[in-house]
Amino acid sequence: FVITVESDSREEYHKAYTIISNTSLTSGLNSSAYNAKSIEFNLGYDDTYDSIPSGFKKNNLQTSNNEPIYSYYDSTNYKLVVFSESYIYTTGSINTLFNGLEYIEKIEFNNFYFNNLTNLDSTFKNLSDLKTLDLDVSTPYITSLSNTFFGCSSLTEINFGDQFSTANVTTMKEMFRECSSLIDLDISMFEFSKVT
Repeated sequence: FVITVESDSREEYHKAYTIISNTSLTSGLNSSAYNAKSIEFNLGYDDTYDSIPSGFKKNNLQTSNNEPIYSYYDSTNYKLVVFSESYIYTTGSINTLFNGLEYIEKIEFNNFYFNNLTNLDSTFKNLSDLKTLDLDVSTPYITSLSNTFFGCSSLTEINFGDQFSTANVTTMKEMFRECSSLIDLDISMFEFSKVT
């Protein structure tokens, strides 16, 4: 998949592009990161630091211009922190991003934008410990949602919000299959006109 990083001056944006290979967030981290229970995508590491804190690693994710994306596994809190000093945009698919992270209960997309993604096929597939998910994100180009939440057996709540668009979606095959804990789901904002 491709991630575009857009530099931030807080008031003005300057584009810089980063291409990242289709791989997992745990690439390059110690194997203990597979025990993570939560993931945070953040803008910047922490304003209290003058430099990258000890323990943060530049990802093994391949970039075209060395725009760094860093990862850190907090083993005390079982938290995987991913950050860039720029906004992270994606295109194409992120279907291997969470590979191997089978204990994830929560994902926070604070600095991760879906604007240019074309599908969410299998993105959260088999994250069986995932409990809630906030997807109040803009998805104007999504055309496929096949197997997106397949096997998320502990998922009790998904917030799609007003920005999540299915206007161009043509398939939702097995989107919620084996989501046995998902009892109440609001999809009133979904459009099904192109779904076959």
